[in-house]
Amino acid sequence: MTGTDKRKLLVIGKSKNPRCFKGVSSLPVFYENNTKAWMTSAIFEKTLNYWDDELRPHPSLNLKFIKLIFLPTNTTAVLQPMDQGVIRNIKAHYRNQLVLKMIEDIENHVESKTTVLDAIIMLDKAWCNVTSTGIANCFRHTG
Repeated sequence: MTGTDKRKLLVIGKSKNPRCFKGVSSLPVFYENNTKAWMTSAIFEKTLNYWDDELRPHPSLNLKFIKLIFLPTNTTAVLQPMDQGVIRNIKAHYRNQLVLKMIEDIENHVESKTTVLDAIIMLDKAWCNVTSTGIANCFRHTG
């Protein structure tokens, strides 16, 4: 809520092992995949259990330190802090990274193409540029 503890982002792609990941030992984000590159209940559960494991001092199968509250339908854009500006902020920073890459490619006279790995690296930089103050303001805005 204060924006001082930013979680690693979760990226969901279509390919289980994109070619651009060859030789990459670790990613700055969590990467999952499914055929439509959508959040699924299995990915949601796996991600929450991983986070819960980080929070608990001893292993357990039930979530002990995370309380899930499912919001009413069609209210997330109004109630969720992430939808009140954090996502817009990270998208703006990401687009900036993308435009800078395109300009660099033009200046170097190379074809501009972006791999999944390039996108992940730019997304991570964008997330690093989102300030804790901005995150806190979004939480404050939602009450």
